[in-house]
Amino acid sequence: MPQRGYIEFIQSQQLPWQRIGGGLARPNVEYKMLSRNPEDGACSILMRYPAGWSQTGAEHIQAD
Repeated sequence: MPQRGYIEFIQSQQLPWQRIGGGLARPNVEYKMLSRNPEDGACSILMRYPAGWSQTGAEHIQAD
């Protein structure tokens, strides 16, 4: 498995929030990309759900 380079500290407050597009797993949820491996797409992100967000029924986000 390819390794991502070590990042000591990220100023996440300086990164922009991006909106997940409609029709995807979490429409109207925003995320910040902290790091991403361009070779295999592996990434670390922060997710922000809107106020009042709720989910009916069981579901999951698959992640390693």
